[in-house]
Amino acid sequence: MSNLKDELLRLLREDEGFRIEVMRLLGIINVNASLNQLIESVNKLTKSIEDLREEVRKLWEENHRIWEEIRELRKNHEDLARTVKGISRDLGGLSRTVGSSWSRT
Repeated sequence: MSNLKDELLRLLREDEGFRIEVMRLLGIINVNASLNQLIESVNKLTKSIEDLREEVRKLWEENHRIWEEIRELRKNHEDLARTVKGISRDLGGLSRTVGSSWSRT
């Protein structure tokens, strides 16, 4: 029995054809091919995730920039509203002044 075991181990070490045939019979070749496919798939998914993370980062940067613009527009709108209110008040006063001047004549 020991001689058979020694012979099998020797063949596995030295005879590549024998080693490949044993691997095929044990299903190791199929498992190895499947593992390689899984590794390739995981690598592709990892790359896709990295690409998506970069896109999300860019979207957040753009979102932040848009909110900054909205804040600036809001400030400008408030400034314009105050200016219009002041002009309206001035026109009202001017209208009263002109109206009273016309009444005296």
